[in-house]
Amino acid sequence: MRNFPDLMAISRDRGGEYAAAAVVGAPQALQYADRFHLINNLGGTGEAVLTRHLFAHHTHPTESYSPTFLADPRFNQPPKLNPKEAALSQAKREERLARYNQVVTLHQQGLSHQAIAARVGMGRTTVSRWLKSSAFPERAAASEKDAT
Repeated sequence: MRNFPDLMAISRDRGGEYAAAAVVGAPQALQYADRFHLINNLGGTGEAVLTRHLFAHHTHPTESYSPTFLADPRFNQPPKLNPKEAALSQAKREERLARYNQVVTLHQQGLSHQAIAARVGMGRTTVSRWLKSSAFPERAAASEKDAT
């Protein structure tokens, strides 16, 4: 970069070593994140925001919902995801648990499977499957999915 004194912009990834080299080699240049990392960051942030809003949308004030952790040992292990991914995964699980509780409550109130599906915004088949199960159906961990 020192060989190009007219260099005014550097597109780079988030690597700290590359940023430091750019400062030393071309201190006059502005550094920008490359397109891949911009889109990647935007996608992750957008997914997190939408998950929070979806969770808030499906949790009605009339419901007495408080997130609970099951006594399942799979959930007592430390997460293998980074903290941001673990928080997103937990938010998705809590949103799914809230929907499950809402399905069960509406069924106890006498609504049909079709009416529940329309009210909750999910398929009638999923409503039927959830109501046939005796407890909240946990999703399989990624390692379990890969094994099947």
